[in-house]
Amino acid sequence: MLRFLFLSLPLLLVVLTACSGSPSPDGSKPTITSFTSSSDSLPAGGGSVTLNWEVANADSLVIDNGVGSVTGTSTTVSITSTTTFTLTATNASGSVTRSTSVGVGTGQDTTSPSVIAVDPTDGATGVSSDAIITFTFSEAMDQATTQAAYQSADLPTSEVTFTWNDDSTVLEIVSDNFLEYARGNDPSTAAKQYAFNLSGVAKDISGNALVPFSSSFSTLKTISTVLPSVATQDGHIWSDGTINSADQNLIVGDYNDNTGVRGFLSFDLTSIPDDSDITTAAVFIYKGRVFNSPYTTLGSVSIARADFRELLNEYERPVNNARVFDSSSSPVVGWLNADVMLDLQIDLTNRASNGNRTQYRLSFPVTSDSDNLSDFVQYETAEHGSPDFAPYIQINYLTP
Repeated sequence: MLRFLFLSLPLLLVVLTACSGSPSPDGSKPTITSFTSSSDSLPAGGGSVTLNWEVANADSLVIDNGVGSVTGTSTTVSITSTTTFTLTATNASGSVTRSTSVGVGTGQDTTSPSVIAVDPTDGATGVSSDAIITFTFSEAMDQATTQAAYQSADLPTSEVTFTWNDDSTVLEIVSDNFLEYARGNDPSTAAKQYAFNLSGVAKDISGNALVPFSSSFSTLKTISTVLPSVATQDGHIWSDGTINSADQNLIVGDYNDNTGVRGFLSFDLTSIPDDSDITTAAVFIYKGRVFNSPYTTLGSVSIARADFRELLNEYERPVNNARVFDSSSSPVVGWLNADVMLDLQIDLTNRASNGNRTQYRLSFPVTSDSDNLSDFVQYETAEHGSPDFAPYIQINYLTP
């Protein structure tokens, strides 16, 4: 029995050795036909390259310098310094190797970088106060020298923060404060301009100087203006169709013959630019008299956007966005106002079809209390002897 075991052991070892690995049919080692890199040099700082190979009869492939086992015919690696990669191909008959090198910072990049895009664009107008200046470069930049190259008297480095993308190809300059808007009473007011440049102090990661670049833009303007009411288009209309557009008073309520009366106002929008963004708008109307007790018998005076063009028989004119304007006899006289921003925005959008006007109706919800007594409120019109009492709209808007 022991003799059988001793005689069988060498035979077993021979069998195991013969079964390990996958030798080539002719028992030769693997063949590495080629092992190359997509680039044999990279600029200072390094980058990515693709290693490619052609190998036959290999059971395994390994690349050193941290790459490890690979399959297929290529792999992409990143390096920061000159590196020689060695590919080892192995089968049961043995191993073979082949190497390729990639140089880093060998000075082959001599092209000057440039700014290929800037936002806001050069010469842009109507830029918002929260805008971020964004430079896009033609290649990776040295961040320190590029930031040192930034110059602007309008937005100095002490008032901004620099932010880069991971590839150092995009630089954002964020103002620590909101950008300023010019203010005035006329759309022709000059806008606030921001100018800046990047000098040749800026370098790419290979040390090439930037092509100098300069740009500027202007921000929005805040314009505050007053629109007076149009004298020929304000007045009051009776429920029987009688029109009065020449009186210095605008009557709302009813008279002793139980006839109701409503007031109408019109304002010209011609002076407001098409590209305006209304931020506030309020109509101001002077109340000059309260006769008897209209608020008790008729309710509250409402103001509503109307579209009556000319002051004709518009007593029943359909209106929009009606809301309470005057609900009490106190004050008996004095200025009242209402927010008309929404109305104004609608009328500006439709200015081509509404005659470039914004118009309003003042009315009580009840035509008459049928008590044969006069109950009304008297407001002032553009025909008032003193312009200090004429209706007007105070508007603030943004425009380029």
